[in-house]
Amino acid sequence: MSTILIQNSNLLDIEKAEIIEGVNVLIEENKISELSDKEIKSSTATKIDARGKTLMPGLIDAHVHITATSVDLGRISNYPHSLTALRAGKLAEAMLMRGFTTIRDCTGADWGFHQAIEEDILKGPRLFFVGKALGSTGGHGDRRP
Repeated sequence: MSTILIQNSNLLDIEKAEIIEGVNVLIEENKISELSDKEIKSSTATKIDARGKTLMPGLIDAHVHITATSVDLGRISNYPHSLTALRAGKLAEAMLMRGFTTIRDCTGADWGFHQAIEEDILKGPRLFFVGKALGSTGGHGDRRP
């Protein structure tokens, strides 16, 4: 695992609702190991000068449909599962790049998709999933004519 040192960043403190300037952050094994307004020394870290940039906590989206890869939801069930999974993988990576570090999928994603992200097969946010959707007769999930 690599070590990263982010230097001179602005840090959004959500508990105090303020920006703290000149913060240094050491990340080891994908976890923040040190955070300080003082200099952090590391001879092995990849250094990133974040002057003028702001660090903030990861965003959480508690209602996504990661496998809803088309606006025509009725057609998705006819797509090959592999195509849907690959399209969903692209969506997951795009969400991660927009700052979402955790998502909850409200129908569609399953254990395999979760595991693919955990094993770094797919790039994406931490995924919680609820399984298959339930809907009432005549409700918005009822596709009968």
